[in-house]
Amino acid sequence: MAGHDRRTVLAPATELGYCAPPSRTGPRQAEFDQLAGFTGGPAMETLTSHDHGQMELGRRAERAAETEAPVDIFAYWQLQTLITPRAELPLVVADAFESLTEFRLQGDSSVRVFANAGVHVVRRSAGLPHRVKLPGVLLRIAHDDRLRAGSLKHVRAPASDGETLFAASEKLYDGVFALDAYLAPLWGAATPAIWSLAAHRELGTVIYSLGQPLNGAIGDPAELLQLIPHKAPTRSVPMPKLGASAGTEALHWWATGLNDMFAVLSDPAVERPSCLHRPLSPLQPDEALASGAHR
Repeated sequence: MAGHDRRTVLAPATELGYCAPPSRTGPRQAEFDQLAGFTGGPAMETLTSHDHGQMELGRRAERAAETEAPVDIFAYWQLQTLITPRAELPLVVADAFESLTEFRLQGDSSVRVFANAGVHVVRRSAGLPHRVKLPGVLLRIAHDDRLRAGSLKHVRAPASDGETLFAASEKLYDGVFALDAYLAPLWGAATPAIWSLAAHRELGTVIYSLGQPLNGAIGDPAELLQLIPHKAPTRSVPMPKLGASAGTEALHWWATGLNDMFAVLSDPAVERPSCLHRPLSPLQPDEALASGAHR
């Protein structure tokens, strides 16, 4: 299959969904109901029932009510979206979105600050971790005579004890499960402004796009380390101006790029110039490069 377009062979690694596209008024609750199927998973359901998470959520709620500062309100919404059980998530996100669009400009309550806000979901393909993990499994089999012979006795006991198996190059796919490492650069693309608020769940990321950039630095010290003298900017940084649909377009462009990237990175059929199928190639250095590195 040398020269094939991987995008037509492999299923998309990510899927972009819209619960409340910008510039649309009155989204139906049914549009938020899709969140119950888009996000969550066994690990996330365990997290939602953890007492510590609920205690932290209550603390953030109290702080948000006390200060009414955007950073505290956003921090509360972010954690709430992260740990809410799947069945309750559509209502929680819909309420947060309604509150976001009702933010009023201080000094002029007739102006809605985030009138062009939207809610999006970037969903990770359930098959992506399996595609990424497959080369590690193949590498273990290639160097384990007992596995190649069909015996699983020596791996069953460690597996039952919770030990990690087939972990070759495991750190290379950190961030694949929640996509946090691959979406974070997009969240910071307008630094020092922010343009979105994201909650990374197990099978999908819920994104509240603000519809316009917001200054992400308050200037005054918020932590003790910020009291240490440091070189400050010599001039103010102008906030970028974005169109109402800029967030949606950026997410679509980024998700398309992730699909193109993962179509290559997670394809176990990596060809060599000889056109021979080498399933272990993703985890083994090119012989020419390796020989050059030792010269």
